[in-house]
Amino acid sequence: MGDIGTQISAVNMVYGPQIAIVGAGPRGTSTLERIAASATQFIAKNSWLTIYIIDPYPPGAGRVWRTDQSGLLLMNTVSSQVTLFTDDKVHCDGPKVQGPTLFAMQKNGHTVGPDEFSTRIQCGTYLRWVYDHVVERLPSNVKVKLHTDHAKKATKMQNGLYQLSLTTGVIENLSAVILAQGHLPRKFEAEETEDEEFASKHGNLTYIPPCNPADAEANLSKLKAGQSVVLKGLGLSFFDYITLLSEGRGGEYVREDCKLIYKASGREPAIYCYSRRGLPMHARGQNQRAAADRQRPILLTDKKIEGFRKDAAQGNPPIFEKTVLSIIQAEVEYDWIASCTSDDKKSTLLGKLNIGQNDRWNWGTVKNPHKPDKSSHSLKSWQEWLKAYLNEDIREALLGNVDEPHAAARSVLRDLRNDIRATVDFDGIKDTIAVSNDKHSQYHIRDKSSSLCRFLCVGPPCQRIEQMVALMEAGVLKVLNPDSKVTRNESDGSGWTVTDQDGKSNPVKVTAVVEARIQTPSVTQTKDSLLKDLLTTKQCRPYRRIGGSDTGALAISPLPERVIGDYGKPNERLFAIDVPTEGVRWVTTAVPRPLADSVLLRSTDAVARAAMRQAQKDLLDKKLG
Repeated sequence: MGDIGTQISAVNMVYGPQIAIVGAGPRGTSTLERIAASATQFIAKNSWLTIYIIDPYPPGAGRVWRTDQSGLLLMNTVSSQVTLFTDDKVHCDGPKVQGPTLFAMQKNGHTVGPDEFSTRIQCGTYLRWVYDHVVERLPSNVKVKLHTDHAKKATKMQNGLYQLSLTTGVIENLSAVILAQGHLPRKFEAEETEDEEFASKHGNLTYIPPCNPADAEANLSKLKAGQSVVLKGLGLSFFDYITLLSEGRGGEYVREDCKLIYKASGREPAIYCYSRRGLPMHARGQNQRAAADRQRPILLTDKKIEGFRKDAAQGNPPIFEKTVLSIIQAEVEYDWIASCTSDDKKSTLLGKLNIGQNDRWNWGTVKNPHKPDKSSHSLKSWQEWLKAYLNEDIREALLGNVDEPHAAARSVLRDLRNDIRATVDFDGIKDTIAVSNDKHSQYHIRDKSSSLCRFLCVGPPCQRIEQMVALMEAGVLKVLNPDSKVTRNESDGSGWTVTDQDGKSNPVKVTAVVEARIQTPSVTQTKDSLLKDLLTTKQCRPYRRIGGSDTGALAISPLPERVIGDYGKPNERLFAIDVPTEGVRWVTTAVPRPLADSVLLRSTDAVARAAMRQAQKDLLDKKLG
């Protein structure tokens, strides 16, 4: 990157610049750590740097990982693969500062093993420890001021510096403002608004819009024992909800004759659920890899990526579906073949390897497993097929992400994330639009592929799939046919009716609807005051893909990720990382892994150093003092 901080002459003044970080969760905390690591390369010993941290939630943990949520909620990453510290594998310009993983920090308490899943409270405790650890070890001329508050407005002052307006006051003369806000609330879709108004009109109904399930516990408490509720979606939020509505209601899982059984408390509602695909995400395979055992691509090599980026820079980006996607699929297929045998002759024909047709990796089956025809099978038949499918998923996951070929192949997608990002981020590809099977809607191939990637490799711990089956067998949970339809009973206000897509078959009446998903980020639909202000004042704009389609993402430049204003120019004082940039970047919610050259850690390092470089420039230009 050519950013060698040690070659920058320190500025010898008796006052210092100020930088604000909006958001004190993992991204904000990592940015603070990176500032601390490089500060002495930019700020003289007899000057100082003030860092303002603004977040209404606890520093380190932020909103998502706060420690006052239910202790039943789990991460979906094993404890040894969670870190906020740089190691020798991270390609960054700032000094590397070693630190413990989540597992290493808590191992003396023997809470969880390195290949087990910590609770979100435990992760929040780790993140708070990282924040405190960084603050306690700051250079003597760097100080942190924490504001438990909301940032409302960012205004450029006459001297060129920024003023940040909070709920309780203002911070002036900021050399840089770094946005690290994570998931932000956005306006409801029309259907969501109508459902909320319908539930409010009829006092005996409950509607829970898309949100973090940990934020919905007050509304969940309104659901009575035996009350019929439908969960719309079978992603990670779905598993949080069924956990809160089962174990959270006093139910208990026990293992009898090697089988998991759910013993109901009698306080559970009657839970129905569905999704478009009809299937939950695949269970995470039992981890059999050390942190450094990241699968290196065979086809999506650095040279191949460099060629793609060169083509994109010349205005001829590769078409995602025809080039990049096919290479990613081939990488997965290769790993599946390699995992099928320990024989050195890995390239032997599948037939000679004695791999039957039904056992082979097949993208068609992976995307759309052989489900019973809804027109000729009852809901009961669907439930039985689904339980068999889930039990097979459990079997594969328990065999491990090295020993079991399908689990190993799915996990390679996770290892390829850095390489995929390097290819597709920042207009690296030309996306294409396809028409859905029902001919009623269109979708972007990249978005559809991202959804498939999440389905295959970022699912819940295996125990969650086991618990799902146990709830089904206990009669607490019923999974409805794929792509079901929810209709408001407007005539009598009695609730909603869930049916098959035809609007008639397999009707189920419910008095509560839960949108079991997180809202998709959108800068144009955000409810966040600061982002709305930046958009209104044309200091930021939404990112549009090549071809003109709007993603809802906050437009940023490549590293160091400066916010791009309405006229297309990056703002040298305004930076953005994390979830609001999803669409410019790919999979921004991933937790940094040790020994994996984490993109997040590279980003926060680059942003931190660019912000300090701007602060140093302000000192040289005598804007401060």
